[in-house]
Order: sequence, then structure tokens, then C-alpha cells
Amino acid sequence: MIKKILVGSLFLFGSITASAGEFTGIHEVSIVDITTDTQAIVVIPEGNTWGAAGCPNAGRVVLQPSSPSYKQSLAMILTAQASGATLRFFGDCNGATQFNATLVRLQ
Repeated sequence: MIKKILVGSLFLFGSITASAGEFTGIHEVSIVDITTDTQAIVVIPEGNTWGAAGCPNAGRVVLQPSSPSYKQSLAMILTAQASGATLRFFGDCNGATQFNATLVRLQ
């Protein structure tokens, strides 16, 4: 129940703030890092790339602390990593190897 509420709220807030963008592919999480300088969440998938249409070789997703529901997103990402659940992200490509996310969706 809580997962459904969390996913619903993230979808709502992500949809309000994201005016353009795309979804990544659906993957399990391999590595989660939090940068020491900006506290950004960096997520590396199983299979090496997230497979977004605009940047199919993007090997990492970055979620900034200024993103809506940052703490809830971190909780979802870590839960997915621990449980083997799959995620997909919504946002925009930042070059060929990075995808900047504004929304996390548990699949």
C-alpha cells in the first residue's frame, strides 16, 4: 500500500515538473552512489546501460537533490537494489553517457 502511494506521488510530482523528457528502459539496479560534493544519486543498472531512446548508451542515471521527492526516490532506489526489483526513470539525456532523472518508477 505504501509503495503504491509513494509511486503515485512520485509520478504526480514528476509529471508536474517535467515538461519534456523520456523514459529509460527497465532494469535492476547494480550500483548506487551518492556524490560527496553535490549529494546527487548516481544509479548504475544491471546490463551497463539504461537504454533511453535519446541516449541509448547512458550508463548512469543522476538524480539531483533539488529534484522533487529526492528522499523518497532514494528510498525507492535502495529498496529496489536490495530486493532485486526493477526501476525506470523519467528525465533527459545529458550527453551520450548520462541521463538526468526527475522521476523514479518502480516497475
